[in-house]
Amino acid sequence: MRLIKNLFFIVSLFSLSIICSAQDFWIKQQTPENFHAKDIASDKESKLFIGTSDGIYSTDSYGENIVKIGLDNTIFSVAVNINDEIYAGSGPIFYSDDSGNNWTDISTPSNVHTIFLNDDKIFYGYWGGIYSTVDLGVNWNSVLETDYSEQITCIIQKDFSTYFAGSTAWMGGGGVYKSIDGGLNWSLIGLSNYYIQSLAYDTQGRLYAGSIGNEGIG
Repeated sequence: MRLIKNLFFIVSLFSLSIICSAQDFWIKQQTPENFHAKDIASDKESKLFIGTSDGIYSTDSYGENIVKIGLDNTIFSVAVNINDEIYAGSGPIFYSDDSGNNWTDISTPSNVHTIFLNDDKIFYGYWGGIYSTVDLGVNWNSVLETDYSEQITCIIQKDFSTYFAGSTAWMGGGGVYKSIDGGLNWSLIGLSNYYIQSLAYDTQGRLYAGSIGNEGIG
């Protein structure tokens, strides 16, 4: 019996040491002066594209060699589609199909805060709702309209037809919106007044929401 207790104690200590040492897995990378990262996206080859307060930076060496590749605007959102085409939100949307060597300005009806891509659509959230396009910005459709004091902070996709969007409404309201028809129509489903900043799904289909306050932080 004592032997079993001793073994249990040793296993417990070993498990605790693994949990504690997990803190050491993070490595701070060297970044350029005045570097302020706002969003990160990756292509199929694990090359990272980083939106900053000074344009787009990239690294293909696990963050060890970060270099500026284009634009001088503050980039709030970066997204890369299955064809490795890059979209960067900063007022309008900037688009590159050659790893950031050249950029095209895509005109938008309003300033862009967050971008979401799927196979055939571009969505972007802004102060006041969500727009979408299926023709690279030639035509934009307003699919969600909110108060202009409400900012759409994130958009994610669960399956072919189901989308979620988070919002922060500084004058009250907002929360989590849901679409079940491919992003054509949206309805508020909860967490009003929680200032939602991010959303994510796990492999079990559970939806998580990150909040910065008013009625709850966490």
